Amino acid sequence: QNWTQQYADYIPPRLAYNDRRIAEQTRIQMGIPLADWFVCLHVRESGYRRDFSKYRNASIENYTEGIKVITEAGGWVVRIGDSTMTALPPMDRVIDYPHTQLKSELMDLYLLSRCRFFFGTNSGPSDVAALFAKPMILVNATEWAIGFPLKRGDLFITKHIFSQTLNHFLSIREILQEPFTW
Repeated sequence: QNWTQQYADYIPPRLAYNDRRIAEQTRIQMGIPLADWFVCLHVRESGYRRDFSKYRNASIENYTEGIKVITEAGGWVVRIGDSTMTALPPMDRVIDYPHTQLKSELMDLYLLSRCRFFFGTNSGPSDVAALFAKPMILVNATEWAIGFPLKRGDLFITKHIFSQTLNHFLSIREILQEPFTW
């Protein structure tokens, strides 16, 4: 099985025509014209899944400068996730989608399938963006084995990891050594 060739020839899934048309109408209700481009942003928090991996979480407040860069370039930012997430302050060209009445499974898929790129932490939504072959900027990344960039051009910025035992921030080499890879 020629995995390299199969990966190079990957054809992402598409939404059915009727589903796409319904989602486009919802997008217009959100305020994003069909001619405009947008980015999906997801910053993992602990509300949806309170689990052992709190170290994967990040604060949405740390992303406001990145949001401004995107909106000043003419794009929209659609923050995705669930309603337990910290609400964003009102900003031009930013939709805090989890806190709207328009949230649905169809819109989750539509937004991730139509965004110009995905920006955020390695999480479930980043996996869906990868399924749709979207370019990615993963930041505060913690898990090299399951959250790495998949395509040429994707960006991956690791979270700073402080070792209390070693009393310093770990280097990339140290992060890749056991047990830090997991």
